[in-house]
Amino acid sequence: MSTKEKITFVEFEKPSLKAGKYTFTTKQEVKIDNTVLVAPESEGKNTIHFGVKGDLFRLNPLFVHSTFPPENGDGVYEDVLPHIILNKATLPWEYSADTISTKRDESDLPWLGLVVFNENQIAQNPGAEDNDTLIQEKMPTIAEAEEMGVGEDHLMEDEEKKKTCQTITVPRDLIEQFFPRKEELKWLTHVRKVSTVDKEDSINAKGVLEDGEKTATFSAIMANRLPDRNTTSVVYLVSLHGREDDLPKKTGTVSIKSGTTLEEPTHLTFVYLKKWTFYTQPALGRIHDYLATESKLIPATYKLPSENVTDPSLKRYLSDGFIPANHFTLKKDQMISWYRSPLIPFKSETENFDRDKTLYTSPDAATLYDKNVGMFNVTYAAAWKLGQLLTLRNSRISQKIYLSKSKLKENAKRNFDIEELQADSNLRQSPLDFNEQVIHKLNVAIENAAPQSLTSKSNKAFDQIENQFIGAKSNDLVGTNYTVRDNMIDSYHTLMINRTEELGKSIDFSNEEETKGFQEFENKIFRVFTDLRKELNPNVKEKYLKKYKAILKGNKGTDQLVLKDSEDRKEWHNEQDFLIQTTKEGLNGSVLSSKSSDPVITTDVDPDITQWFADLKLLKGVPLSYIIPSMDLVPFESLRFFYLDGDWMNALLDGANSIGDSTKLDSTLAQVQADTVRKSSTKRAFDARNEVPLNGFVKTNTEEPVSGILLHSQVVDDWPGLEIAGYANSSDDKLPLLRMEKLREGVIICLFSGELDSVAIQEPTEGVHYGFRNHVDNVHVIALKDPRGKRPNGQSAKEVNLSVTNSLLFRNWKKDGPRVINFDHLKGIIKTAVIVSYYNRGSGYNYNNAEFAVQMIRRMHRVNIQLKDK
Repeated sequence: MSTKEKITFVEFEKPSLKAGKYTFTTKQEVKIDNTVLVAPESEGKNTIHFGVKGDLFRLNPLFVHSTFPPENGDGVYEDVLPHIILNKATLPWEYSADTISTKRDESDLPWLGLVVFNENQIAQNPGAEDNDTLIQEKMPTIAEAEEMGVGEDHLMEDEEKKKTCQTITVPRDLIEQFFPRKEELKWLTHVRKVSTVDKEDSINAKGVLEDGEKTATFSAIMANRLPDRNTTSVVYLVSLHGREDDLPKKTGTVSIKSGTTLEEPTHLTFVYLKKWTFYTQPALGRIHDYLATESKLIPATYKLPSENVTDPSLKRYLSDGFIPANHFTLKKDQMISWYRSPLIPFKSETENFDRDKTLYTSPDAATLYDKNVGMFNVTYAAAWKLGQLLTLRNSRISQKIYLSKSKLKENAKRNFDIEELQADSNLRQSPLDFNEQVIHKLNVAIENAAPQSLTSKSNKAFDQIENQFIGAKSNDLVGTNYTVRDNMIDSYHTLMINRTEELGKSIDFSNEEETKGFQEFENKIFRVFTDLRKELNPNVKEKYLKKYKAILKGNKGTDQLVLKDSEDRKEWHNEQDFLIQTTKEGLNGSVLSSKSSDPVITTDVDPDITQWFADLKLLKGVPLSYIIPSMDLVPFESLRFFYLDGDWMNALLDGANSIGDSTKLDSTLAQVQADTVRKSSTKRAFDARNEVPLNGFVKTNTEEPVSGILLHSQVVDDWPGLEIAGYANSSDDKLPLLRMEKLREGVIICLFSGELDSVAIQEPTEGVHYGFRNHVDNVHVIALKDPRGKRPNGQSAKEVNLSVTNSLLFRNWKKDGPRVINFDHLKGIIKTAVIVSYYNRGSGYNYNNAEFAVQMIRRMHRVNIQLKDK
């Protein structure tokens, strides 16, 4: 099936074996010189009895893909035949309506049918006097229903038959008017194969690869009655298994089963497996009506309105997609901070989706403060912490990440060439062993600084740290590879930050003396590490070092990294790049032993870890409240365009990848491996739906921005299997769909690779409707299609209108009577019209129920929406 051939109609899809009892017999013969040896009848034979189970009395809700009109729908349905789409393509042929059991195995007669009644034809009060003329709904046990003549399941256990089922008891005159005839059942049921390229992930995942494209197979059952205007219609999916003699005949009478001596019953009972209602009126009823006429659906970017906001700072935050949110600190203090979801109204400054830069190593480091408005921005801190919590909740993945990092660290230890490091120094032990000793000394020194007497003891504590550390520097670190030294310094520095953070939580910042002493303590820590870097690493560029700091801003114990402007952020990114690069040099360069066979950087990433990161990159598993923090961002009957924030995604992944990190060295080694993890997970994320190159699609480029839409509309619920396609600059430049998933009732998200310019929203292909183009006075009009894929006389984009008079179209036509279609007449009229219109009265038309369904379908509605507010 090519991309353009989005739907294929098939006559039927029978199961390998229909439901029921079977006997399998084998017989062995022995021949000698073409003479069959005669054996006793019992010898050489083997008989096996088995059964194929189905369910005559209940329908798994998961088998129902969609109904049309939608359940509880309200719209213009008077020219549409109600139908149901089933996910299980073989279901209509698992049993048969044939009465004679010997015919059922080979029969292509389905056992399911749709019957449409008006609401006033259904009994509302079980004890009412007029119930004899109405349809009565009941819930008997399966055993009781079998006694009513609805059919029998010989494979069902007696205990299971104690469960209830749903039945309708119908007067015979209503059966005659509304039930399909036996000959019509075949023409009312068929199979549809559709492309899943533009469908939700859940449908696309179930697709089967066919001719280079994923397709899904559904069965479709249409009703035989057009709904009445200004009326609530009730549709029943009824079981007709073995009930052919109870169905109307062409003469309009209902027959009695042969062999019966009972008086003709006035009512018959049928099991129904599904029921739904809808209302028909001259109002909205098409996807185009829902979308195009809603004023709120004017496309907009994903942000709160800010037109009436006068404060320039607040206006800027709202325009950038932020919302004010409640923020609770670790000490249970409450404040209002800015938060923005990963969906932003402008193109992210992050270079691309596959960025290998690490932005943050903790939620505190990711918290920003804007002194102009006096508020924190917790966007990236929330993303970082969320990534960590989601990964910790998945014990299998968190364990694999931890073990992967442990293996990396062990490889690093084995690959350090100690002899080479000792060549220009007096070092007599492993740098890692030395590292552990100094960290222990620093811990002891910090713990000796009592918080309650900070002012007097902070200098003493710092003197202890400085003397031990600088002493170790002068004796042990001079001359060693600068990358190793720098990593060790990073570890000490990180430790100092963490220990100082703990110290800061106990400080009384209302005490001016304690606050001043604490700030002096922080400044000294910063200076000693900065000076140490300059002294030991003279070749390191100053610009990579001058902003290496974690200045702790005391705010009731909450420590924040303050990046005041874009230059601060840029230099912070530069430093992260520097750390990763120098670690790579240290692990893969001169400090590696030439004798080692174990690689330090593992290139084989566990596929489960890759998949976990890939899912996170597509926001899978991210709680809805993080994606849509306020429904005001996407009100009902609206569509919002957005870009994916690369920094938010990186913070999320940094948090997820933080499992097992305890020192700066751990984090740096993990960042080295993260290059491979991120690239593999990005590829997996982009290829998740596109297992094969898509015909006519540009190749997915991971350096393209990720953009998308949020649609909050009734159509999301009313049209399961909705199809949404994204385009760049033209209708021919189709963007690969990365994710399409329903987030909650009425809300669906789509992510595309590339910069979105417009979207096309279309009714589900598998749910394409049956019916008539229109009706005028005494005729109904059908739009005929060329079965050969061409238009009459070579014309393009034209169909032949076939007008059918009501007297030929409907059973027992009356002006104000029910419009039940005489399918025996209609199929013959369509066949003749198609041959005359497309085959010049010649032969060669293979007319069957699939071809009939093609002629009965109505044109699908498609809405193209241009992005206007970029």
